[in-house]
Amino acid sequence: MVLATKSSLWGPLFRTFSTKSPFSLTSIAKPVTFRTCSDIYPQLLATSPHSNLYKKTSLTGFDLTVNYADSALLSDPSDFDRTVVAVHGVYGYFTHFEALFKHFHGSRVRVIAPNMPDFSHTVKHGFWHSPTERGVFLKDFLLKLGVTKVDCLVSHSSGMSPAAEIWGRVCFFKNCL
Repeated sequence: MVLATKSSLWGPLFRTFSTKSPFSLTSIAKPVTFRTCSDIYPQLLATSPHSNLYKKTSLTGFDLTVNYADSALLSDPSDFDRTVVAVHGVYGYFTHFEALFKHFHGSRVRVIAPNMPDFSHTVKHGFWHSPTERGVFLKDFLLKLGVTKVDCLVSHSSGMSPAAEIWGRVCFFKNCL
């Protein structure tokens, strides 16, 4: 897989990349708590053919704490020219993207990867991991971090669904927030 060439738009960003600087994924990981799904549960309860699945949901969403890795935790977010968001599949963790973090470490590319919600939230909050719910989770997570524009979205396996939701329904790629 080729991420960029010197002649590409991303080329100038690699000029500051240094493989000599130390890197530890644990140094850029921490938990974050935020409210999610408040803008979709009223609609899902009213219009979904499977509305009985959402009986446990709160119309105001729910608070969720997830761990995430963010290369901006080591410096100021304004030091970055581009933002890459990485989304893992089911039964995954942000550690799946360690090579991506290492590749961009020392560059002006910010890499962010949340741990997606696990299935304990299905029982507790009625979060069914639909593409819409996972996409809204990802949107709410990014807004909590102050991210309003994403330059590259990387996903694997079932991480495609929330990535497609972000790309198709939310305007992170159009600077419209």
